[in-house]
Amino acid sequence: PEQVSNHPSCRVLKDESKVRLVKRSLALEGGRSLPVIIKQFRYPGLWRRLGFLFASSPAFGSMRGALLLQSNEIGTARPVAALEDRTWKNRGTSYYVAEEVKDSRSLSAFWRYALPELPPEERRLKKRLVLRKVADLFARLHSLGIYHRDLKGSNILIRGWDGDPCECFLIDVDGLRQRRRLGWSRRIKNLVQINCTLGRRLSQRDRIYFFRRYAESSLLPGERRKLLMRKIQALTWKAETRRMLRRVGSGNSSATGKVSVLFLVGGLPYGGIENLLLDLVAHLDRDRFEFRVINLSGSGALAKRFLQKSIDVVNLGFRLSTHRLDNTWRLRRLLKRIRPDVIFTCQFSANYLAAMGLPCKVITQVHNIKREPYWERRQADRLLGWIGTDRFVAVSRKVEEVLAAAVPASVGKTTLLYNALSLDRMRLPCGYSREAFRSKEGLDPNDFVIAAVGRLVYQKGFDILLEAFPEVIASVPAARLLIAGDGGMWGELKAIIERLSLAAKVRLLGYRDDIPSLLSASDLFVMPSRWEGFGIAALEALALGIPTIVTDTAPISELLTSGVNALVVPCDRRAIGQAIVDVAGDEAKRKLLAASGRSLLVQSTEMGAYARQMEALILQVSQKGV
Repeated sequence: PEQVSNHPSCRVLKDESKVRLVKRSLALEGGRSLPVIIKQFRYPGLWRRLGFLFASSPAFGSMRGALLLQSNEIGTARPVAALEDRTWKNRGTSYYVAEEVKDSRSLSAFWRYALPELPPEERRLKKRLVLRKVADLFARLHSLGIYHRDLKGSNILIRGWDGDPCECFLIDVDGLRQRRRLGWSRRIKNLVQINCTLGRRLSQRDRIYFFRRYAESSLLPGERRKLLMRKIQALTWKAETRRMLRRVGSGNSSATGKVSVLFLVGGLPYGGIENLLLDLVAHLDRDRFEFRVINLSGSGALAKRFLQKSIDVVNLGFRLSTHRLDNTWRLRRLLKRIRPDVIFTCQFSANYLAAMGLPCKVITQVHNIKREPYWERRQADRLLGWIGTDRFVAVSRKVEEVLAAAVPASVGKTTLLYNALSLDRMRLPCGYSREAFRSKEGLDPNDFVIAAVGRLVYQKGFDILLEAFPEVIASVPAARLLIAGDGGMWGELKAIIERLSLAAKVRLLGYRDDIPSLLSASDLFVMPSRWEGFGIAALEALALGIPTIVTDTAPISELLTSGVNALVVPCDRRAIGQAIVDVAGDEAKRKLLAASGRSLLVQSTEMGAYARQMEALILQVSQKGV
């Protein structure tokens, strides 16, 4: 076995102190080959060796577990062999050999890599399909009294998720046990395990769907279902809190002489606030500051980009709210462990009530002009502004005015600092060709391409833009509209496109990570927002020299001169449509807007200067000198 698992043809999948996992093909009679996974268990300790005198090895436990699953028609890797070394020298070593499950990937890998690549509507359907299959698998295991002591996302394989049927396979089955009746404590433990491993990638709605499906398959009554979900949520939070506190060390600056800054953000989706935070943290002086980013919801695909730039991200993984006491308690434990000098929060939704009474300063950056709709949250914001915040940062004058009305305590301690953009993030890929990109997107060289970027939500006003587009096409037949983004209004916008017969002229692209390339291939950028805090999407278009139209409800208009570096129009269907027609028919105006808009960015909103201003503010608030 040692020679088989160490053969040069083996590909090592995992190599840890107690477990080694390799993949290779075994030669069979007739010139055939069998791809297998070989798992080597290594327990060299004295007590383990003595234990194997009276108990079977983990390899034989894996064989029994696989045969148990097969006898109950539950998917698993087909077992081939189990071997153990009975000599005293190697008594703790055993080998389990199983066939490879072809064309499969782990549930964790599916959620992390495969799912984000799908279009939004297909992503939603596939997500529900896989959740349904996994919930049915759990319900069947538990109804048979089968308990898997390590039921996490990496131990569940998915095959056929891109077609039909979708199959689930259990692996790592050495800890499998069957009981006459499986108690609820063990069932809940399995559900908490899967919730901990997938919870950061699942929305609250997806989790509820999963647990409801499990409860239905387990024939639980309605009241029992609610108790089950509450219990699982509470135990998940406890497990995640323990894991997070073990991982996070102290961030106190007394030993290093640096200012310790903790950035709190509600989540890390691909959005303007989150991209701004990424650019800011990447530009801070690491010789003077040490920092962490705390992702309160634990969700968001942008987290991997923070890690790529060696920025430590701690995912707490609970629901966003400024008034939930369990959230406050959990965050307070973290703050006591890290002991930062300054807490920098993005919006009030980044719950920092937990900082009260701790020896740290708080800076709150406010990004939106929308009034908080819930009374209790408005009161929580007022309380935080009165006794919890040392300095406010408003991203525009309009935000400063709205903040002063909503939180009177902010008057006199608010700093105006317009948002900025990192030019590095807007660089085009090497070898980029505008013509080639347009051809790949199915656009004709003579098309007049209009781009819009943002989350598909009511705030962004894409429905207004679509309603204006028939009038645009009547005057500019070559006009094409590309809307990049994802969100809850996808279905509603699709319905508008069908109602207005715009399918040949308008495309919803879903989430795109090549926004600079998309904008550079466009002739015009439009931001039809009903409200904004600033409008970073328009800043990105200006940076690339794309003629830009923004509504006067977007505070970025405070930096613009309409007709010089952009067109600023009312948030109205006719006004937006007429502005598009005017720009499309005047090439000289487009060239003027492109040149003036790019110079505006270089002069006033470059990320390097923005980061230096923010550093000075943090030092001033921390009372460590400017």
